[in-house]
This record gives sequence, structure tokens and C-alpha cells, in this order.
Amino acid sequence: RAGDGPIKVSRELRKNGIQSIARMAVFQDRLLARNDGRFAIGSKSRGGIWRGSGGDLWCDPTDRRVQDYNIKIAAELADMGVDEIQFDYIRFPTEGNLSDALFDYDFGRMSNVDVITSFLKRAYREVSSRNALLSIDIFGVVAWGKEVDIRNTGQRIEHLSKYCDVISPMLYPSHFNDDFDGYRNPGDNPYYFINKGCQKVLALSDKKTAIRPWLQAFRWRVSRY
Repeated sequence: RAGDGPIKVSRELRKNGIQSIARMAVFQDRLLARNDGRFAIGSKSRGGIWRGSGGDLWCDPTDRRVQDYNIKIAAELADMGVDEIQFDYIRFPTEGNLSDALFDYDFGRMSNVDVITSFLKRAYREVSSRNALLSIDIFGVVAWGKEVDIRNTGQRIEHLSKYCDVISPMLYPSHFNDDFDGYRNPGDNPYYFINKGCQKVLALSDKKTAIRPWLQAFRWRVSRY
């Protein structure tokens, strides 16, 4: 624990009408994977740790210890008075040699969607019982409902929205493939992708869930940023 410093900060923020949000990079946790390789996704062919595109390290979403670790951190943050816990990277990796990834499946053999949904359900129970909000970041493209994107990430909006207070789709136009939805260069059409993406997430979500999109703040694949 960090002592009562964070608690004092939370109280001061709340006193001044400022909402505090603690972001957690859930399953792409390089520090945890590097410190203890037992928590990382394994490699079928080489043994040891699997690495994603660019050498990224991922913790195993199917490992009970990894899930419990993140839930305990979220609960501790809520106990410190943080108003909202935001889960980023609440998904499976989508880049790299995915066929070589080895998972523990501590809860039994499950689809990616069921793994992510069941983890979020467990986390939501702990966070909401402490009177804090739970929010999640999701890939913007999953709002378009293509099964390949949903299966790979494990992010099915209809299921996840039942167990969170806020969904933040990352509707970065540059991240959509060229000619997506009839737009030759999505990066130059931010209004369409943000507007349409929010509409789609709203339509798929539980009515109690707020939609608060992340917006692109970089020039990549944008000609007139």
C-alpha cells in the first residue's frame, strides 16, 4: 500500500468537484509479465514467454491469478476513494503469431468472449460494492459487429455492457482499414467514424451504460490533422 497519501488526494479532488479516474492496463501488463513469467502468455513452440507484435508482453487473461491480481488492484483503488476504475487492454492480443500462444484456461476451456465477460463480471461485483464506477476501453471496430474482431479481442459489447458503468470505444479513424464502410481514407473522416461508432455502441449496450469515446490525438494516417 502507498499509505494514506492517495486517500487524501482523492478526498481533495472530490471536495473540489473533480472526478478521479484510475486507468489500469489489464492484460497487456509488461511489468507483471517481466517480473514473473508464470503470469505471461506462454509459447507453444519455444516454451517460455510468448511475445506479440513488436515484442509486446501480455499476461494470460485465462489465468486465475492474473484476473485476481487485477481485481484486487481495482478494489484497492476503490477503497482509496477513486471515483472510477478504467480497464484498458481488457482483451486478448490481436497481433503476432497468435497460433503459438499458450493459455492456462484455469476456468475451463472457454471462448475469448466468455473469458473477458466472466472476468469483467467478477471485477464489477467487487468495484461496484465499493461505490466506485467501472469503465472499460474497447476497440472501436468491434462496434461494427464483425465476428472475427469480436472473437479475436473477446470484446462483445452486448455482454460487456451488463457489467460496467461506462464504455469508451477507441474510435480512432486512422485505425480502420482503408475503404472501410466505403471510405477510402478513414483517417480523414473523423465525424463519420466517431458519430457512427457511438451510435452503434449505444444500440448494442445496456441502457444504463454511458458511452464516452476516446478521440484520436495523433497524426498517424491523417492528411489534415
